[in-house]
Amino acid sequence: MFFEEQKSQKFAIVLAIVSAMTPLSGWHKLYLQQYRWGLIYLLASVTLTPQAMDEMPLLSYFGVAQAASLLEGIWYFLQSEEAFQQRFSRAEASGSLDGKRAEAIHPQMVSETAQAIRKLDQLREDGLLSEYEFEQQRRQLIDGIKK
Repeated sequence: MFFEEQKSQKFAIVLAIVSAMTPLSGWHKLYLQQYRWGLIYLLASVTLTPQAMDEMPLLSYFGVAQAASLLEGIWYFLQSEEAFQQRFSRAEASGSLDGKRAEAIHPQMVSETAQAIRKLDQLREDGLLSEYEFEQQRRQLIDGIKK
């Protein structure tokens, strides 16, 4: 459940709200595989002011991390499922290409581009292209793959 590619928006909302009501916050961040933020939330959970503990014994553990967790739970709730998945799915978190972009790059195109770069390199080694010309044409070929 914690390592699935598609994260459950409802489960993240529940975890954020539960994090806001418990002494230790940040469970929703850990679920969304934002481990640094989860650790920050857990550490911030223990930053309580003595005045708040005296005035509100029922909410004596309500601090900065709990308030942030509650706000994030509301934010998750207000997002569409598509926006939530786009932001928190595993592919986006790892910085990899999205599905549409990955489909646009064909192996045949990559192979042809690599072969063309090899030919350009041979021309450069033979002295028929300058380093500058080689680099310009190489970049054009690579940019052609990206589009």
